[in-house]
Amino acid sequence: MLYNCCMCSCTCLNDCITKATYAVNHQLNIVFESLIVNRIRHAISACGGFATADLRGTINAVLWRALRYGFCKNLSSVKQIMEVAGRRFFTAIQYPGHCINCILPDIKECSVHLRRKRHQYQLPQYEYDIHRK
Repeated sequence: MLYNCCMCSCTCLNDCITKATYAVNHQLNIVFESLIVNRIRHAISACGGFATADLRGTINAVLWRALRYGFCKNLSSVKQIMEVAGRRFFTAIQYPGHCINCILPDIKECSVHLRRKRHQYQLPQYEYDIHRK
């Protein structure tokens, strides 16, 4: 009887520890995402194209270490963060109310629909004779 009672309380204690660990890990993930990853996203969207491979490797190492120590649940690399930031920015500037929507080229009128493209804008035409001198 005492053994069954001890096993029941050990099981309950184990469940409580598991739930508390999950809650702490979940809270750590929220704090890490909001403080660290959002700052990295903000900085990469502004100057990610100027980051060297060494700097990207350092940031990837910090993100990998955070995953290993349990601060975050999923691992995203600098390259993935840059791609998502670029896609979100391009999607945002396509709205007519955006402040830099006016500098986008005109929408291309095409009667043939071969495949879906990432954008429908007309690409600029360049004269190659100027550069051939």
